[in-house]
Amino acid sequence: LNAHKRKQPCLSPPQLQQQQYKQPCQPPPVCPTPKRPEPCPPPKCREPCPPPKCPQPCPPKVSSPCSPKITEPIRSAVKPGRPQMKTRQG
Repeated sequence: LNAHKRKQPCLSPPQLQQQQYKQPCQPPPVCPTPKRPEPCPPPKCREPCPPPKCPQPCPPKVSSPCSPKITEPIRSAVKPGRPQMKTRQG
């Protein structure tokens, strides 16, 4: 009986592994979407400022166009939080 039980688990793992390998192989195309936010700053950084001057003058300019989209949701959440700030001041 043990021999039969061992054969079943041995045959099933390889099948599961093959399916798992096929799944991760397809996801890669989904990675390009998250990478879009990153390419956003570099293109603007390279155009407006040279590489050496990029680090200092560019960060603010790059953060302004790309971050607003991310900060907008945060700001909306900060508005409801203001009442709490008033209570602290009062």
